[in-house]
Amino acid sequence: MSAEYSVDKVVAGREEVDDIHLRIGINQLDAEGFENVYSVYIDMLSDVMENLALTQDNPEQAKAMMEQQMALIGIRLLSEVEKLLKKDLQIEMTDLRLTLPAGEVKGDFPSA
Repeated sequence: MSAEYSVDKVVAGREEVDDIHLRIGINQLDAEGFENVYSVYIDMLSDVMENLALTQDNPEQAKAMMEQQMALIGIRLLSEVEKLLKKDLQIEMTDLRLTLPAGEVKGDFPSA
């Protein structure tokens, strides 16, 4: 499984990075574990949407509810994602290209 990401420009203060491109590949991912993470995420997102609908007339209550639930979602998903970290998992970052003021950067970060 792989995904490619590209960003035209990132600016942080006076620092600037242009034309960022990166391909991330994941090999030997536990498919059943991934499906479980996805299922937990969808269930939790459904709960958030239901609760948000109940607070739509009160923006302050909706904001407080979202902050609380997002923190809980992060903790719950982290415990599920940890189950994906198994001995044979490989994460590769390849085809990295970006432009800095000092010049162009190209590289790969394979893992084993």
